[in-house]
Amino acid sequence: MSAPKKRVVCIDDFVVLITVDCCDEKHKIGLTKTGKLSFFDHDGESIGTEESLRKLGDMDSGSKCGKVHRAWVEGGDWRNPLPDPLDDWREHFLAERNKRKEHAVNTQDPLADLSPRQRFDQRIRETAKEVLGACTYRRGKHSHVDRVLVNADRKVAGVSTTYDARTRVLSWGDDPVRQVSTSFTVTVPLRWYLHVYKAGISMIDNQFVVDTIGPRRANGQLLRVLKQSRGYKLQLRTALFTPRGALRWL
Repeated sequence: MSAPKKRVVCIDDFVVLITVDCCDEKHKIGLTKTGKLSFFDHDGESIGTEESLRKLGDMDSGSKCGKVHRAWVEGGDWRNPLPDPLDDWREHFLAERNKRKEHAVNTQDPLADLSPRQRFDQRIRETAKEVLGACTYRRGKHSHVDRVLVNADRKVAGVSTTYDARTRVLSWGDDPVRQVSTSFTVTVPLRWYLHVYKAGISMIDNQFVVDTIGPRRANGQLLRVLKQSRGYKLQLRTALFTPRGALRWL
């Protein structure tokens, strides 16, 4: 079998070039800018064969270049130290890889594993909940939780608006202290994001707009709006949003 052809080395492609004693010869090993070792006097098949033999239990056989490859992948030790300055460069590339992994985890989209429809529903819920929280409805001082549901059938939009109030006794004495906990659950249609939020009418006069009714007319746009009722309760009402920006209850 003929010996492998010598490769032409371009120094600019490598951050480190070293020479090791291997197979009674001087072999060159280069470290690329991407953190990969390049063996100029071995082909990839021979290095791979040595790795396969080692996994089968033949720990002592193998060339010096193969041992350098093993130390680079697994980390060197006293029996098979990684030649200088590869040891320091290995730590450098490991640190850079860990930074990239950490950045990928921190910037990963929490909705990446969801289907397109599920992602869109989640976006609607988050956006609608933020708008609902900014509305100036009467809320319990103890705690308040808003829930937003998305339904593809616009006929049920807003119908499931619910109200829950609980009186909690915080202390007993001559004047017991009571605080109210409230919770609103609002159902919006799938079209809410485009027809209401993107249209800039998701909140009018600090009140939450659930949906539009029919096409826009000359005297304004009919809307379904959450209106404050007695106590902490909300009602789903129909209102006309006039061209002058006023909200007229119907």
